[in-house]
Order: sequence, then structure tokens, then C-alpha cells
Amino acid sequence: MLCPILWTAPFGLINVMRRAVPLTREDQLQRLANDDFPDWDYMPGGPGEPFEYKESDWGYLDGRLVALDYAGASDD
Repeated sequence: MLCPILWTAPFGLINVMRRAVPLTREDQLQRLANDDFPDWDYMPGGPGEPFEYKESDWGYLDGRLVALDYAGASDD
């Protein structure tokens, strides 16, 4: 579900991931309306969803939806 890590420094201090295309606002609203975000079932009985459903927290990588665990960068 997470955007895959290509390289990580010792202790995970730095992670390098491919850049995914963030969701558009329209796509995010449509997914919310259709309850179309992936279900998180990592730890049964654990806390709820670990990801927010903001368009900046999800993106497309090779056509599949992935959760983004990195800060967005500006194209400016």
C-alpha cells in the first residue's frame, strides 16, 4: 500500500522513494464519496487508518494507488 522504498539509510533516517503522481482534488473527492480508498488491515484490532485521505497523501505509481509517506516537493 505504501510507495515502495528504493533505498534506506541505516536506522531509516533517510528513505528514497520513486515520485508518485498525487491525486487530484476531484479524484480524492470521488474516492471519498465511493469509499474507494484501500482498507488498512495490517494489525487486526489495532488503531484505525494510519493515513489521512488528503489528495497529497495518496498518489499513482505505475497506475496503482499508493500511500505517500514523504513530504511533497514543489515543482517551482
